[in-house]
Amino acid sequence: MKGLVKANAHLARSGTDYQTKRIAEVTVQCSCGCGQDFQRPSGAVNAHGPNYISLEHMGRHRTQIYLEDMCGSFLSVIKEYLDGFCRQHYKNQGTIRAAVCPFILFLNERGITDLENVTPKTVTEFISWATEVDYKSSPQHISVLNGFFKWALRHGHRKSGSPVIAKFHGKKRAQHLPRPYTAEEMTIIWALAEERGNSRLRAIIAIGEESGLRLGEICRLREEDVDLVGHRLFVRLPNKTDCERWAPFSDKTARYILEWRSERDDKCGHDFLFHNSLGDPPRADTMHRELCRTFCKIHGGTQVNPSGLDEWSTHRLRHTMASRLASGGASFPTIMAAGGWKSPSSMMHYTKVDADQARHGYDQAMRRAEEKSKTGRSKHILSPGDFLAAYGENA
Repeated sequence: MKGLVKANAHLARSGTDYQTKRIAEVTVQCSCGCGQDFQRPSGAVNAHGPNYISLEHMGRHRTQIYLEDMCGSFLSVIKEYLDGFCRQHYKNQGTIRAAVCPFILFLNERGITDLENVTPKTVTEFISWATEVDYKSSPQHISVLNGFFKWALRHGHRKSGSPVIAKFHGKKRAQHLPRPYTAEEMTIIWALAEERGNSRLRAIIAIGEESGLRLGEICRLREEDVDLVGHRLFVRLPNKTDCERWAPFSDKTARYILEWRSERDDKCGHDFLFHNSLGDPPRADTMHRELCRTFCKIHGGTQVNPSGLDEWSTHRLRHTMASRLASGGASFPTIMAAGGWKSPSSMMHYTKVDADQARHGYDQAMRRAEEKSKTGRSKHILSPGDFLAAYGENA
């Protein structure tokens, strides 16, 4: 209904007589159980399935169904955990559900009805079971399961300590190499952005490429967060690191932001920098789908373009930004400040240094070492290339 109101408002602003464009509407009751009635175009009503007043209502309802199917007799305990402790301490409850609920399903299938009867052996058996039945994300977050049992102990749902033994049940995650887009790939991306994209997508690509913002952070940008004079963007809370920061950009991003602002609907009713085709604030998931439809050959199993990329990742633009700064000789503190990383180790997962640069950094580091041995100690901030050349990628 909200989208329909926006569409109506757009027709009114464009001078179109909306009365001649009216679509037949019907009254539908939200399927989530809230009891609210809402209007929906007759052609958009799901006659054989659920209808929801909003995505939020749909999400809550589907989550409730998921919990009921997975948790069985433990439902009240899990809801107490999710609605209380998790809501206060975790940003993304989806990760918590993906870790805990399959374990609870495993207990129900094994006939275990009391958390007190869970032993380290039970956890070991669960890890094997989860891998076999394709609940692979749950063993990867074994620390979350450990936190759940510590919570259960403190809230009277279990008397003994956690059955999760971190060093025994935990699995070391494989570290992936940085995945920046190559210069050739960026040339293709910008060619497609000019050919198939729009000013909004071009501005988003430029921000990702030069400022390294995550897609969610881009969607949350407000008009007042853009400093075109200082060439920087204010990244507000909430964000992944829980730290506000300023992210710099160059003339390229400034040009595309100005292009988007010249087309932005000033009557959209909010101060977010970007809006969708209906004037609503953007959502990261819908924006991701639009980017995939623009840049990829195949999306959702269907060919959407005759040519393009095999897949799209806005996050790889963040890798691209960090790797370019490293190639330009930027120091660790510079790259960390630009991307908002809290530690060099986190930053290095995004920063790719080519072989030529590593050799150049190695030679420079060796020369400085020789000079230092002759003249005494000296202070120097190593660039990522120098660091990797001197100490190796596993330092």
